[in-house]
Amino acid sequence: MGTCFRYDVVDSVCVLVQFTQHEESASYVWEYKGGCYPGGKVEHYVPADPGVEYQFKTLAIEVREVLPGHKFGEDEDAGFSPSGSLSTLFWWLFLACFIGCLVVGFLIGKEQVEEKKRKEGESGEHVELASADEIGGIN
Repeated sequence: MGTCFRYDVVDSVCVLVQFTQHEESASYVWEYKGGCYPGGKVEHYVPADPGVEYQFKTLAIEVREVLPGHKFGEDEDAGFSPSGSLSTLFWWLFLACFIGCLVVGFLIGKEQVEEKKRKEGESGEHVELASADEIGGIN
């Protein structure tokens, strides 16, 4: 009798990480906590179809944040946050960049106005338009 083989292929990859801030050293770290699948596995397998060539171009790779203080083995859904401190971090980065852009735009505009005033003062080309009464008017 022959030997039967069964092939599985990776369907998705999921990694758990936890964000930790170290206030005393003003640093932070993303610590690897394991995989999302039963038994802490990082990969999920599905049975392969014989004769099919798998390219893995659409392999789902997911990184989930574990909330601080979460104990593994508890309610797993309560420990993961799609909008946890990572989202908060990106919100503050966005806000800082937006305010920075406003400040830089204001400074560039102010510099251009000052440059224009300086050029007008140096060349003496500031011309005031005469009114129609001063010219004699159009009859």
